Amino acid sequence: MQLKPTAVLISALMLSAGAALAAHKYDSNKPLTLNGTVTKVEWQKPYVKIHMDAKDASGKTVDWEIETAEPSVMESDGITRSSINKGDQITVQGDGAASGSPHALAHSLRLANGRTMSLSQSQAEVNPASPSAPAPPATSDSKLPRTASNMPLVGLIGLVTLGAGAVLSMRRRLSQ
Repeated sequence: MQLKPTAVLISALMLSAGAALAAHKYDSNKPLTLNGTVTKVEWQKPYVKIHMDAKDASGKTVDWEIETAEPSVMESDGITRSSINKGDQITVQGDGAASGSPHALAHSLRLANGRTMSLSQSQAEVNPASPSAPAPPATSDSKLPRTASNMPLVGLIGLVTLGAGAVLSMRRRLSQ
C-alpha cells in the first residue's frame, strides 16, 4: 500500500491542529494563589513549566502545572535554570484553568530566596527585605502576559489548509 502525498499532508496538518487545540485556556475570573513545593521544572519553549505540589482547601496535596514565560524572558529578568529547583518552596499568583483542572497561568512568582518576579511586566521586582510579603496581585488593566501563545493561530491555519487540501482532492477526483 502506497501513501499518497496528500494523505500524508492531511495527517500532519490534523496532528498539528490537534496540538494547537489542546492548549490550556485560563480564566481571569479564577484568580488563585498557590504555596507549595516544586516537584519538576521544564525549561523549554514555548514557556517554562513548573510542576508543584500545593494543598487544596480540604488539605489534599494536588500536583499543579504552572505556565510561566518563555525561557528567554525568564533569563532576561534574571531567573535562570538554577533559580527554581526541585524541593524549593514557592508562591504563585495567577489565573486558574477554565476547565477547573490543576493548571495555572502565572502572573507572579515568589521564589525560595524571597525574590518576586512579575510575569505581566517587563522587569522583575526584587524585595529581599520581606520574603514573606505576598506577591502583588495582577490588575485587570495589565498587559497580556508574555506567555500568550500563537498555537490557536497555528491550529486555525492547519484546519484551513486541511480544508483546502480536501477541496482540491475532491476537485481532482471529479475532473478525472
